[in-house]
Amino acid sequence: MSNELDEIREFGSFPAIAGRYIRRSLDIFHEYPDSMARWSRSLAESESIAEQRILYKNLPTIEGFIPRDTELSRLDPFMSMLVKISVFDLSQGALFSFDEYRFLYERLLGGKIRMWLPSAYCCAAVSPYINPKDRVTLLQNVRPEEVLTADWSERKPLFFPSWIDKVPA
Repeated sequence: MSNELDEIREFGSFPAIAGRYIRRSLDIFHEYPDSMARWSRSLAESESIAEQRILYKNLPTIEGFIPRDTELSRLDPFMSMLVKISVFDLSQGALFSFDEYRFLYERLLGGKIRMWLPSAYCCAAVSPYINPKDRVTLLQNVRPEEVLTADWSERKPLFFPSWIDKVPA
């Protein structure tokens, strides 16, 4: 992605369910006070949002643990926390491609997370917590170039989608 317009186009290419989940997740991450009322449509969704709030409190810690070069000592706490949150997000039934997942996590954790996302995504996608039919879909939506890239950009994302109130007609 080279500019903000490219990021807007990418977000616009996602199915509505993925776009809604990404916006909800960013609201929860930023701890907007009205996020529960805004995003919850059922008791199950309220419970999911409550769990997501708890899990997302670990995101700043994960960001601080992103390994640099050969810092293997940081790998265990970093990957275990990242995969745990990734399993939660992928198990919600709204993200079904690596692109959607990457888009969300770049906005949650910044550009420095990019090189770690294929590993975390694949680990989470094969988790027993994920429905077996969904596992196949998730894994089929990873392109080889996304896994085999050696030159990862650390550029910060530019576009952060947010809630848009309906305009009265």
